Amino acid sequence: MLLLPFRGFTIAALYYLRFDPLSPYFFIPPHRNRIESTFENSRCAESLAAASVALSLPATTLANGTVGTPYNASISATGGTSPYTYALESGSLLPVGLTLGTNGTISGTPTSTTTSAGFTVDVTDSATPTTGNASQTFTVTVEPAVAIVSSASTLDSTHITLIMSSPLTGSIGDPAAFTVSGVASNPTVTDVAVSGTTVTLTLNAVIANSDTFVTVSYSKTGINDLTSGTSVVNFSNQVVTNNVQP
Repeated sequence: MLLLPFRGFTIAALYYLRFDPLSPYFFIPPHRNRIESTFENSRCAESLAAASVALSLPATTLANGTVGTPYNASISATGGTSPYTYALESGSLLPVGLTLGTNGTISGTPTSTTTSAGFTVDVTDSATPTTGNASQTFTVTVEPAVAIVSSASTLDSTHITLIMSSPLTGSIGDPAAFTVSGVASNPTVTDVAVSGTTVTLTLNAVIANSDTFVTVSYSKTGINDLTSGTSVVNFSNQVVTNNVQP
């Protein structure tokens, strides 16, 4: 055992001093040399391994968006040295209404439909003295807003008007898809006219002022289904405001 004239210190295999308050001499235990040398070598190996993992931006499938509905999604880089900074590649565009944050978050409210809009994101890491860079192309599809019934009322004794939350395509619907309830005359729908956000149902029997709880239901038949680009979902017992006078 090597004794050195400084009380309370040991010297390790990698030539640095370590204080040992319980030791009366400055000495080098052989087993400590081996342990400390192994520990330091392991730390060096881990650091080298981490540094050797190149920065990359993996491809990922982003959720679809819907016009008028808030959107939020994130992309994440791997490898390199964090933290990372994200930016759109020059010339790349997100769907209208969405933005990319420097933290990789895509957010906003889409304002128009887009089918598989592709855009490229660049990511930069914090490595020194030279930063790492990577890029990846992603797509976001923005679907039309799903139209729902905002309100329903009688136009007159033989017509019901439905106001939809967004404009519909086409000009006609299938009368068999609609059922009117709560009317003493038990009418059926004979015609469906579509114009933008308005759907007008023509009945074969009258609604009276005394019909106080009129409702209309819709169940798609596959024939002239109501659609705004996305099919209107079935609905049941939509209350109809009865404006028919006595």
